[in-house]
Amino acid sequence: MGGDRNPSGPFSLGDPDRTMALLERAGFVGVTYRSHALTREAPARAVFGEAQLAEPGVRPERTAEARVAVDRLPARFRIGPDRYAFPLAFCVVSADNP
Repeated sequence: MGGDRNPSGPFSLGDPDRTMALLERAGFVGVTYRSHALTREAPARAVFGEAQLAEPGVRPERTAEARVAVDRLPARFRIGPDRYAFPLAFCVVSADNP
């Protein structure tokens, strides 16, 4: 387990060993951890919206420049006009509370 890693945060349960040990120490039994990977097709707007440029503090005079940079990011996933195949990876943890 990652002894020095921050024990909280949005990805704190991403380490299978740490997550399973945490649940087992809490008294859960039959702990399982399964990784999944799949691809979903969607338009670019499914993962990016214009409002996202304002949130990180992009100055209005640099919005066009930022938009060009952002448009380049999903290019490797493009499969057609405004269609992208986005890879997704996630884990499912399950356990029983006796």
